Amino acid sequence: MPILFPLATAVPPALVCPAVDTLGEAIRGVVQKNRASMVTVSLVLKYNMGGQSQDSELETEGVVLTSEGLVAVINAAIDPAAMMGGDTDSAKFSVKVVSARLLLEDGQEIPAKVVLRDPDKGIAFLRPIAPVGKPLAFVDLKKPPVAQIGDSLLVLGRLGKGANRAPRVVTPRIIGVIEKPRTLYVAETFNGLLALGDVVFNEKGEALGIVTLRGKMETTTRTTMDMSRGMMPVVVPGDDIWEAASQAPSVKDAKDDTPVGKTPAKPTTPPKKPTTPPKKSGK
Repeated sequence: MPILFPLATAVPPALVCPAVDTLGEAIRGVVQKNRASMVTVSLVLKYNMGGQSQDSELETEGVVLTSEGLVAVINAAIDPAAMMGGDTDSAKFSVKVVSARLLLEDGQEIPAKVVLRDPDKGIAFLRPIAPVGKPLAFVDLKKPPVAQIGDSLLVLGRLGKGANRAPRVVTPRIIGVIEKPRTLYVAETFNGLLALGDVVFNEKGEALGIVTLRGKMETTTRTTMDMSRGMMPVVVPGDDIWEAASQAPSVKDAKDDTPVGKTPAKPTTPPKKPTTPPKKSGK
């Protein structure tokens, strides 16, 4: 008599649906679409303090806002005094932008100039000194989506020079919304100051705003000094960024860079040279 075995119920491999990594897909989509819009801004700053001056080179992240190359950076990168409030002596400390270059992903370097600063929003703007050869990729911030507490964010930036400035993404959530005097979003850990200047998207890939620094350094009443007190990274909504960007003048119309932390001196009237009275003609 043949031995009968029960038929095993099996699901064909083709019918097994793998889990979909929606977050991973969203991250890759944001990087692919917007990576060329994240540039590195190379700056040479001249620090003047106590009659001595010193040049310093630094890099910061920039977001291209228009195809002509208008770029937004955090104001603190070119204006260290903006973080210090009234703790700096403007008569002894000043910073001047000596030169600026936009380093594009394809290796192109574009000389640029700071054309506008908005300390209130923590943003500064640069323009290429000469017209760009071809339209640049940019992030459209004119009509950002509305976000709320608990929303997931995709924060796009770049790694440092040692990592070949490769794109990077962090995925915090909004933990607070500041509503007055204007809307600002506060997210969980931004990995310190490394995220400043990054552009922020929602999970749909819509551009929300740019990470800037809010507040100023304050000292505490404790025995130790907490230099981070009073400062925190926040997301400024794109429409606020664009409102300031729309006022950025052309390179030709931009005023010469004013030393940061130092009020421009009022123009003085040069002393009049003594005039010699005309000689009387003899008769």
